[in-house]
Amino acid sequence: MLDRLDNWGTWLRAKRDAEEGDGLAPENDAGRDILRSGFEPCLAAVLRLSAWCDAVRGDKWDPRWFTTGLARSGRLARAAELAYTISDQNRQGDVLVELVQAAAGAGDLRGAQALVESIPRRPLRDRALVALLLAGARTGAHDRAAALAEGLRYPHEQLRAWAMLAKVAACNGDTRHALRFAARAEEMSRHVPADELWSVNVLVLLVEVAAATGDQVRAGEFADRVEDFARAWRNRYRRLDPEKERMLAAVLASEARRGDLDRIDALLRRSPRAPLDGAVLAAVLDAVADTAGQDVALALADRAETLLGTDDELFGRDDLLRAVTLLLARHGQVERATALTDSVDSPEVRAQRLAHIVREVARRGDWDRAEAVVHSIAYRWAQAEALVEVVRELARHGDWDRAEALARSIPYRSPRTEAMVVLATAAEPSQARRFAAQAVVLDGWSSVFRLLDRIAPGSAAAVVDQMVS
Repeated sequence: MLDRLDNWGTWLRAKRDAEEGDGLAPENDAGRDILRSGFEPCLAAVLRLSAWCDAVRGDKWDPRWFTTGLARSGRLARAAELAYTISDQNRQGDVLVELVQAAAGAGDLRGAQALVESIPRRPLRDRALVALLLAGARTGAHDRAAALAEGLRYPHEQLRAWAMLAKVAACNGDTRHALRFAARAEEMSRHVPADELWSVNVLVLLVEVAAATGDQVRAGEFADRVEDFARAWRNRYRRLDPEKERMLAAVLASEARRGDLDRIDALLRRSPRAPLDGAVLAAVLDAVADTAGQDVALALADRAETLLGTDDELFGRDDLLRAVTLLLARHGQVERATALTDSVDSPEVRAQRLAHIVREVARRGDWDRAEAVVHSIAYRWAQAEALVEVVRELARHGDWDRAEALARSIPYRSPRTEAMVVLATAAEPSQARRFAAQAVVLDGWSSVFRLLDRIAPGSAAAVVDQMVS
């Protein structure tokens, strides 16, 4: 067995040296033969071999790639050590905040707080502290989170913290704390210029909190202020940038989920001067695709198709066409969604849209129809990507044999790797390790790194030690 493992390692190094693209994975692929023959490489062994190959080749990996995985697996000190090797202060700051979030999310609140206190730059420390207090609030420690919020130095961070604490409490069903925190945020917002972007972001959060706690009047008042901001920006600059599109879409989506389309209809009637263009409406459709009821989803789809049909120069047209196609497919309107793909000029984009439809058909358990749509896709690469979505849904429904057989049938290395990662993500750890080993055979350790803390504790640290020692 050791000889076979050594031979496999030699093959892996040669394969990774030779393959830099996403070409076909040959049927006589050596690693595939080993797996078929009944020898399932130990995941830890293939990870070490793959990392060794990259290290020998001299591949350089950004420390940021490893840090959150280490933090989630209990190696916070090692992760922080890597983070402090990043020379760019802005990037280092982002990584440290991510580490606080990862450690707190893994339940290591004490370690996360120690890391926050070790950060020398006060603005960055406040950002990290916000991440920490939110993690504490999600566990129900509202009073401790509030005490941390009081200690924030910068007003914009404190305002944002109170609003996010209110949303966390509302999501947890804790109306008392949600209203208390929202009142603090609202009081602070009165002393902030109305055109400050971070202040408007707080208003978006307050819309969601007011709606969640049943105060539709207050939700409408906050939404009016967000709309006024978006309208003023549109009148001044002619178009919203992505951040402002996101804010307006969040407000419209919050109302749409409750079946209230009045604001959307009013904005559509005022086009083209209204701030509701194709990009904003697409963001609304994306936001409600999984949560809106059938009636609301189809009503939004009708409005989107009407807008597409009346304005050939619509900004965000392609994005809206994608979003309405996905929304229709997700709500069982497959023929209507498929018909929309016929209006797409690019064959490649049309194939991608059909791949999205495949996933939605598969989500509803209609495997045969999903595979039939796959075979209608003209491009083999798009076919392969669509098959990944069928694999995802087969795994979600527990049909492991069919899912694995379909994953192995995918001809391209990158989509086949993705399919194996999908299986590893959905499976129990013992089965997931087998799928993960196959993904490593196909495309190296990096394909499964983010899964390792769940399926093979300690393996992430071994890879990091191999790569950065």
